Order: sequence, then C-alpha cells, then structure tokens
Amino acid sequence: MPKQRNLAIDRFRGFTIILMVIVNDLSEAQGFPAILRHAPHDRGIGLADLVSKFFIFAIAATYAMSFRGRLARDGKKDAYFHFVSRYFAIMGIGCLFGVFNAAWTGDTMWGTLQTIGLAGLLTLLVIKLPWGVRAAAGFGLLAVYQALYHFLPDLFAGEVGAMFEGVVMGAALMLSTAMIDLFNKGRKPFLIGLGVLALAAFGPLLLPGMVLTKQNQITFILICVAIASAVYFVFDLVSQKVRPTRPGLLCWWGENPMLLYIFHLMLTGAAMAIDPRPMYIAIPVNLAILSVLSLIAWAMHRKKFWVSF
Repeated sequence: MPKQRNLAIDRFRGFTIILMVIVNDLSEAQGFPAILRHAPHDRGIGLADLVSKFFIFAIAATYAMSFRGRLARDGKKDAYFHFVSRYFAIMGIGCLFGVFNAAWTGDTMWGTLQTIGLAGLLTLLVIKLPWGVRAAAGFGLLAVYQALYHFLPDLFAGEVGAMFEGVVMGAALMLSTAMIDLFNKGRKPFLIGLGVLALAAFGPLLLPGMVLTKQNQITFILICVAIASAVYFVFDLVSQKVRPTRPGLLCWWGENPMLLYIFHLMLTGAAMAIDPRPMYIAIPVNLAILSVLSLIAWAMHRKKFWVSF
C-alpha cells in the first residue's frame, strides 16, 4: 500500500458507501421519499440509481493505477492473476449472499457483488489500452446491450437479465476509468472530457419526445458517469482546502469500502427481509448499523488495515 493515501479518493469512497448503506437499508421502508429510491417504473434517475454508479466510479479511481503498479512490480502474468482472483472472489462472496437471499426472500441470486465482479473482469480486458480506446469500448458495449435489448427483449428476463446488469456496469467502469485518466492528466483535459461527456449524456434529452428510461442504457449510463465525475471533481477541490492532510470519518469509511459493504450486508440481511418496515423502525436500525460500521472503520484506520479492491 502507498505510504500517502489520496484523501479525495478515500472521501469520495466513504461518502459513496455511507450513502449506499442508507439507501439500501431505507429504500424499502414505508414513507421513504420516492426521489431517494430507484426511479419508479424505470423512468428517470433516483438517488439509488446514482449511488451504484458512484460505487463503480470509486472502483475506477484506482483501477488503472493499481493495475499498472502491479504490472510493473510483478509482471504481466501475476498482475492479471491478481485482478482475476480479486473479482472472482467478489463474485463468490456475492453468490454466498445470493443463496441466502434467494432462500430467505425468493429474490434473484444475482446481486451487487456479482455485478461488481463481472464489471471488474470485463474492464480488465481493456485496462492496458489508452483511455480513449477504453471509453470507446465502454460505449460500444452499451450499444451492443441496447441492440440486444431491442431485438431480443426476452433475453433480459429473470436471472439472465439480472446478469446483464454486470455488462452495463462493466461499460460504466470502462468509461469511468477513462475519466479518471483524464483527471490525472490535469484539470483542463478533465473538464473538456466532462463537457463532451455531459453533452453526449444530456443532449439527447432535448429531443422532442425523448424520455429517460433504464431501457435507454446508453444515455442512462452516460448521465450517471458524468454526474459521478463532477462529484468526484468537487471532492478533490474541497479536499485541497479542507483538512488536506487529516483523515476523518469519510476517509475511515473510504479506506475499506468493499469490506464495509460486506459487513453491511451481514448486519442488514435479516432487517431488509422484513417488508414493509415503517420509518420509525427503519431509521433507528439504520443509525445503529451506521454507528457499528463507523466503529469498525475507525478501528481499521487506527490499525492501518487496508483491503484494496
């Protein structure tokens, strides 16, 4: 691990994982505001839709840099083996949770961790390529998805349809790594890239009769990546001025986001299965879970225990 961590990355990660815990725990509770849930009937974007893409962007923040460092240190074979093992391990943990979830609630066995694992593996195929090629690959993957959805809609039903979410997230991860590379090149290249991305994302919505739906994954993902890029940029600007060398709560969470997410699944599995839950029960439970996870995050920070992903 590097001696000096990037606090902007840690804070963005911490913000994202805390938001994810809140949204995941409360989104099924009675009285939770609709704007904070997934968009109803898959039309528009809710906070829950954005949070998952923020998490993908948080992975992208160090993906290429971590791969290049391991490639230079350990060689091509070991670098690829490490990343393949990492993302298969994430998928494996997700499958374990999926088995319990399916047995408990009857829902699909394919969940967030499996989606992240598949996205990471797909991105690994192009991570050595220049940022522009990665961006084109992500866009192309979305185009293929869109074509399949249009001509073979039955393919997206059930468990197989849930697995396609990993393909979409893979495209989002490729695009996000491209934006991170531009960010690392300097403020001007990044802002130009963000402007082009925002134009491509929001431009189609100006067309007559155009409505944003999750079925239109190209526009949906471009918007999510554009918003995540802008939020990350703001976190970096603020981190340069506010406590630039002193970690705090967000950094504690951001140092081990994947591990805290797994702990969160362990803590909330039974509570989330109780549906519907009134807000007067859901909020105290969520605050208790956040408090426990914050203590765990603080303890790992004190011990300098960091698990990369």
